[in-house]
Amino acid sequence: MFGPQVREYNQRLEQIESMLLQLREGLRKSFDDLSSSFASQLETAMSSADKKLKALDARTGEQRAELQQQVEQLTERLNVRLTQLETDCTTFQDESRKRLDAINDSFTRSLHEAVEAVDKRLQGLTTKVQDEGGGTCIDRQDARRKSWTGVFSCSATISSRAQPRCATN
Repeated sequence: MFGPQVREYNQRLEQIESMLLQLREGLRKSFDDLSSSFASQLETAMSSADKKLKALDARTGEQRAELQQQVEQLTERLNVRLTQLETDCTTFQDESRKRLDAINDSFTRSLHEAVEAVDKRLQGLTTKVQDEGGGTCIDRQDARRKSWTGVFSCSATISSRAQPRCATN
């Protein structure tokens, strides 16, 4: 009585075990396929991101090199212009010094000529007054003339050494 039922029960268990094994193998195969597919996609995404990062680094390096080159060129141009400006300034100072010396020499000569002309005129007047007989007035004028001559005989010049020059009488 229970024999056919036990056999049927055993057959069903074997079928269930067989189905479970097939199901387990199917799930394992699906999991392996899914895992393989995910790993492949992840590897592709990582490779793409790595390539993009390397390209970005390369572009950044190139831009940095270009900027460094531009800074060096600007620095070089500024140094050249600064050197030229210093040269121009030195030249201007030298020319100005020479012009001031020439103006000072011209002024000093003119001043000495004027003093000499005044001195000759005073001597002429002194001689004329002495000939006419007025000695005391002439002595005062002679003293005044000598004091003015002392004032006009010394003049400071602006030279490269900036030392005062005095004319000797």
